[in-house]
Amino acid sequence: MRFPCPDCGEPATRVASVCDVWLDSGCMPAAQWWHPAHNPGRFEQNFPADFVCEAIDQTRGWFYSLLAANTLVFGGSPFKNVVCLGHLVDDDGRKMSKSLGNVIDPLELLPEYGADGIRWYLLSAGAPWGARRVSFEAIDQRIRRDLHTLWNVVSFHRRYAELVDFTPTEGFVSDSVIDRWLLSRLHRLIGAVTDDLENYAAHLAVKRIADFIDELSNWYVRRNRRRFWEGDRAALETLAHALETLAVLMAPFCPFVAEGVIRELRGDAATSVHLADWPAHRPERFVDDELEEQMAAVRQASSLGRSARRDLGVAGRQPLRAAVVAGVSGWSEQIREIALDELNVVELTIGDQARLPISHQLKANWKVLGPRHRGVVNEVAKAIAAVDDPAVVTKLRDGQSVQLDVGGELVTVAADEVVIDDVLHGGWKIAADAGVTVALDTTIDEELALAGRQRAVIRHIQVARRDAGLGIQDRIRLWVDAELLAGSATIAGEVLADTVAGIEEAPDLPELVRGEGFALVRS
Repeated sequence: MRFPCPDCGEPATRVASVCDVWLDSGCMPAAQWWHPAHNPGRFEQNFPADFVCEAIDQTRGWFYSLLAANTLVFGGSPFKNVVCLGHLVDDDGRKMSKSLGNVIDPLELLPEYGADGIRWYLLSAGAPWGARRVSFEAIDQRIRRDLHTLWNVVSFHRRYAELVDFTPTEGFVSDSVIDRWLLSRLHRLIGAVTDDLENYAAHLAVKRIADFIDELSNWYVRRNRRRFWEGDRAALETLAHALETLAVLMAPFCPFVAEGVIRELRGDAATSVHLADWPAHRPERFVDDELEEQMAAVRQASSLGRSARRDLGVAGRQPLRAAVVAGVSGWSEQIREIALDELNVVELTIGDQARLPISHQLKANWKVLGPRHRGVVNEVAKAIAAVDDPAVVTKLRDGQSVQLDVGGELVTVAADEVVIDDVLHGGWKIAADAGVTVALDTTIDEELALAGRQRAVIRHIQVARRDAGLGIQDRIRLWVDAELLAGSATIAGEVLADTVAGIEEAPDLPELVRGEGFALVRS
């Protein structure tokens, strides 16, 4: 290759040997500023870079050339943080490749799920340095679980806020225990997400936000539906604050969804979420470790209660007579009321394992007991079988030795010399996990059965109202089976019925909506 030199006009020829092009890429931190010939100040302000990111194949490419060139010239790494992205793979775990024909065209995903949905999936599908499976189904499931759930909560709030012409108030703080719990969880989230982003761990931040959305929807909103229905200002304020804060936390990952949340809550004239200050982390005012621990125990007890009911085939809406929750302590009265309602029981007992409806039968562990008490082994075995003191049972469970009266003499019995069998009282069902045990009295008398039927018909009526297109505040006239009339006041209050009568009195109207055990019409 020959061409005239632009300076002297003489023929110029190509140099025979040149450095590999990766040298240029490694010189990028200085070359972008024409350093050292020009802009020394700009270079010093930006070196080393805060963050670089590339796929795993660049470990022997750009990452290496950056390290090699800059360590040689400047004596150190040109970046403070680096993320090495793993490959995207198909459902079978194979790297996506045009030659394999398993590549998903992003232009096919975007119209279906949008940029926010795809970004959210890629951030939440695992650590960025690991291989991540990508498919339409996987993206759809994650979006439905997280983003659709969030939007349902936003729509829920707006629906009830419009009924009472609600406008959020700056600085409002509720004294309700479940509102304080939500604010505690929110400020714990603010601190954790802030730390994650400052440490370039966006995938951890997204997971925490997804977990919070689940808590918000499946615990806070579910537990407080009646408060929203009644227009409770504290509940509306607390949920609005949580959603607005969540929108700011999500803005780096889902900018369009976050903006949509703010506009749903504040209206189209609201200031953009991207102009909002980052939420202040105020643990000293809002984070309550004890309250969070108690609520976590209630949620665990609720889950165990549902598990026990499933095993028995007993519906969650069927009230039961009693429950015992063991392995928890220090519950406030408000926390206890939440547990009572969640377990759907008339009576609730809280305490240690000794409060459970269990009898303990002790017997000798002959393989261990025999060699140690050769002369009196039978007498010791009888003394073990006669134990009925819960304190002795507790010590043995804890691995401690106890002293038993054997023929007028105290004999030391070790824990490994005894086998303890737990016998559950009749009519009870137990579920346990992680140190918490829930026992339910499963005996259902006629009074409880009737209460269960009342709750079931309330649920069916609510579904019928929705299917008939009735609004939240629309009132109805109702007719129910005769056996349900005793609870007519409760039923009427739940379903907004002006009148409740026997179903045999229901008029033959074309607009009448009939269901199992009831009929209704708009008032």
